[in-house]
Amino acid sequence: MIETPVTDESGRSPEGRSGAGGPPRFFALFESTTGSLFAGTCGNGISRSNDGGGTWEPMRIGIEAGGGTVNAFAAASAAAAASAASADGSLLAAAGSAGALRSHDDGATWEELGPDDAVVYAICSRGDRLVAGVDDGLRVRSGDGVWSRPADGPECAVYRLVAMGDGRVIAATDSAGIWMINDRDHCTPLGMSAWPIYALADLGGGVVLAGTRGGGVLRTVDGGRSWLPSNDELPDLVVHVLVDAGDGVVLAGTGRGVARSVDGGSRWTPLGTGLVDHRIFSLVIARDGAVFAGSYDGVWSWRAPDSAWVGVDTGLGVGETFAVGMAGSGDVLAGSQGEIYRSSDRGATWKRSSGMIDAGNAYGFCVTDSGDVLVGTDDGVRRLSRRAGRWVHDGLAGMRVYRLLEARPDLMLAGTLGHGVQRREPHGGWQPANVGLGHPMVFDVMRAGQSGDLFAGSGDLANGAKTGGIFRSSDEGCSWEPMDVEPITVYRIVEASDGVMVAGAQRSCILRSWDHGATWQASRPRGCQDSKLYCLFVDGSDLLYLGSGARLLCSDDRGDSWHVIGAGLDGVTVYGMAVHPSGVLLGATSSGVYRSEDRGHTWQASPWPRRDGGATTALTGV
Repeated sequence: MIETPVTDESGRSPEGRSGAGGPPRFFALFESTTGSLFAGTCGNGISRSNDGGGTWEPMRIGIEAGGGTVNAFAAASAAAAASAASADGSLLAAAGSAGALRSHDDGATWEELGPDDAVVYAICSRGDRLVAGVDDGLRVRSGDGVWSRPADGPECAVYRLVAMGDGRVIAATDSAGIWMINDRDHCTPLGMSAWPIYALADLGGGVVLAGTRGGGVLRTVDGGRSWLPSNDELPDLVVHVLVDAGDGVVLAGTGRGVARSVDGGSRWTPLGTGLVDHRIFSLVIARDGAVFAGSYDGVWSWRAPDSAWVGVDTGLGVGETFAVGMAGSGDVLAGSQGEIYRSSDRGATWKRSSGMIDAGNAYGFCVTDSGDVLVGTDDGVRRLSRRAGRWVHDGLAGMRVYRLLEARPDLMLAGTLGHGVQRREPHGGWQPANVGLGHPMVFDVMRAGQSGDLFAGSGDLANGAKTGGIFRSSDEGCSWEPMDVEPITVYRIVEASDGVMVAGAQRSCILRSWDHGATWQASRPRGCQDSKLYCLFVDGSDLLYLGSGARLLCSDDRGDSWHVIGAGLDGVTVYGMAVHPSGVLLGATSSGVYRSEDRGHTWQASPWPRRDGGATTALTGV
C-alpha cells in the first residue's frame, strides 16, 4: 500500500499528533467552591446550575477562536479548592484553541490567558503558576503571565492533569504514558505508554489509578514504579474519567456507562441503570451526593437510593449530527438523533423541521429531480410530504438506510446496513437488488458521471474481522460485479470532474481509480493507519476532504498528498459534508454542525436549537 505524505498548514509533518479518535472532550463537569455546577461542551460553550443541577442556564463565554469548546475545569488555586471558606468563585477552564480561561465571578465572565500556540485539553493550578495539558505536551504559566514548555516533558497530547497535595502534578498523555511534574517543573515519565491515557485519580498513599483506551483501569500502589490491570467486572476497557469519592470509593466513566468501586479500584460494579449504551466522558460528585455524568447525548444525574439515571436538560443541545445536505430550495438540511433541522441562511442559524418520531438517526439526504426530499434513517426512508408538511414513512421500515440515490428520475436505490441494496421503480415497492453483491452492508451507492455505471461501497464481518469491497453495476443496479480490491470495508466513493474516482475505506485507506472504476490502487495518508475513516467528500473545485479520526485532511492532487486543516474544530469528528452554492462548507460532526467560509481552513460551530424550542447563539469574542 502506498503511503501518501501528510503536512499541516505550515507545511510541516504533523506526525506525533494522534488522529485516532481524539480525547474525551464532549462534556466537562465541575462544581465550583460556591456550589455552582458547570457543564462544558465541545463547540457549544458552558451551562451553569446554581441549584444543584435542578435548572441550568447556558452562558456566553466569549471565546471566538475556540468555537465554544471547554475540555476541562479546575479550581483557580489550590487554596480555593481545599477550603470552602475561600469560595470566591474563581475557576479555570481548558478551552481548546482559545487556550486557558480564568473567571473570578463564578463563570459569569472570563479572561483569556493563552497560550496562543496550542490547543488546551487540561488545566490545573499550583500556587501562582498554571500547568496546561496541550496538543503537543505541556505548558507552564509563571506568575508574570509568561508561558513556557518544560524541556524534558512529553511531546504528545496531554489529556488530563491532576494536582497532588504535595505540589506535584501527574499528567495523562495520548502516546507517552503517564508523567510526573515536580514543583520545579521537572518532568519524569512513569511508564504505561501501551495505551492512550484518558483519566487519572490520585487516591493517596502512592495509589494512583489510570483510565486507558483499551486497557481499562491500571493501578499502582508504589507511586508509579509498577502498574497492574484492575478491571474485575469493569463493563468496558475504554475509561474516559475517574473520580475519587473518598474512603476507597471510585467512579469510572466508561464506554458503557458508569462503574463504581468501593475498594480503591480493585473490583467494579455498575452504578445505576440506563447508561449502558452511553459513552461517559466526565463525572462530578456534587456536595449533596448527587452524581452527574456527561456523554455524547448530554448530562445525566443519579442520586442514591435511586437506581436509574435521569437526563438533565442543560439547554445546550449537544449531540451528534450524522448528515448534512442541500434541499432544492437552497436551504441546508442536517440530520441528527431523531430530528431534522433546516437552515435558510447557509447554516448560520437552524430551526427544527417537523419531528421524526421513532426514526432514530438520520444518515443521508437525497433531493429528487421533482423536488422531493428523502432521508435514510435507522427505521427506513422518510419523505418530506409537501401536502402534510411533515416527514412520513416511505418504505423499508425496520431497515437502517445509510445512503439514497436517485439513479434516474424513475429509479431510487438505497444502501442499507444489513439488507444490501434496495431498488424502487415507479409505481412499485422496494425490492432487493443484491445479485452478485456478496455483502449485506452497503454504505454508499453512487453513479459515475463519466461512465454512467453505478458503484457500491460495501462491508461485512467475517470471523470477527471487517471485510467488504467495491461493486459495479452496468444494468441500473439489477446485478453487481466485484472490483479487484483487497477485502476491506468501503464507506464512501466520490468522483472528481476529470473522472478520477476515490473511495474511502476502513482505517483511512484510500482507493483510487484512473480508468472509471475498472482498476483501483490503495494508499493511506501517513500516520492514519490507526484512524477510522468517517467522511470523504469532494467539492466543486475537486478538493478532497477526509474525516480521519479526530482530524480533517484536505488534498488538492486527487489524494497524492494531504494536509491537515480545520482550525476551530478542536478534535470533533466530521461525519459528513456538503457545500452551499455560495461556497460555504457545512460539516456534520460529533458535536452538531460546523461551517467554514474559507474552504475548510477554519470552522465555527453553528447555533443549534435548544430543547425548549429556542436557538443557541454563536459564541463571539468578549
